[in-house]
Amino acid sequence: MEIEKPSNHYNKGLKFINDKGFNPYDISELSSSMATMDLYNGKFKSSRKLFAQSLKRPNDNSLAQVFWNNSISNSKKSEVIENEHYAFEARTVQEYKLEHIEESLQQNIEWINDEPFSTRPFILASYNSLTFLEDFERAENIALLGLKSNPADKFLKNNLAYSLIMQDKINEASNILDSIQVSDSTFSSVATRGLLEFRKGNYENGRRLYKSVIEEAGKRKLGYVEALAYANYVREEILAKSDDIVNLMSELKRKCNKRDELDIKFIYQKSMELFEQSNKLNSIK
Repeated sequence: MEIEKPSNHYNKGLKFINDKGFNPYDISELSSSMATMDLYNGKFKSSRKLFAQSLKRPNDNSLAQVFWNNSISNSKKSEVIENEHYAFEARTVQEYKLEHIEESLQQNIEWINDEPFSTRPFILASYNSLTFLEDFERAENIALLGLKSNPADKFLKNNLAYSLIMQDKINEASNILDSIQVSDSTFSSVATRGLLEFRKGNYENGRRLYKSVIEEAGKRKLGYVEALAYANYVREEILAKSDDIVNLMSELKRKCNKRDELDIKFIYQKSMELFEQSNKLNSIK
């Protein structure tokens, strides 16, 4: 069963998107939302065009809609996969939804080969490599490859910086983050700067940066962004042996325990395991 388009609202939305007077950033979320609607209804050509528009100057929310679309039923997924233009992209997302991360990444690599000049497959492959597989070298290489054809992409730069930090390549990561213009800063890049400060031992600066993302995401009611930033933040506090760790863990559970996004669930579980290991070490001492 297809979702009925509210014609007046849909047409108004298209009018906004097609109006050249609007900044691409301002219509990014509108474009991705309408693309999702068209994708669900099997309007592949229109959906692809709208997703492309949303990625001209995306924010974290519109980018998430491109990758983590939760609105596609199993029957619609099959239709998408049969469409040759969507095959590798759709299989990448489908395997991810099934929590088959390695299989998803294999399809993601095929997607890269199919669309070597698109940023999306590189962003997703590097993110999943560093998040789920914790293969930071592979994430670094994928991000670098994507940056060859899209050297200014802020999301690829962020994933590259993150993977470098996790390999203790602090100076390289700092240079990459510094190359992201202030006007292009995202929640992700600010949080990654927080990670960098923690790994440099500048804990107060790290806290300030992470908390700025968490608080702003909370104000905007961006629950996914808030929870993801908090899960990453608490991991760093555990490693830093924070005195307030018990309260932080309680808040982590409140923010993340009921989230169903795979990346948040994974990082949350990792933080819980790290906390338990830390407690065991402290009890031995």
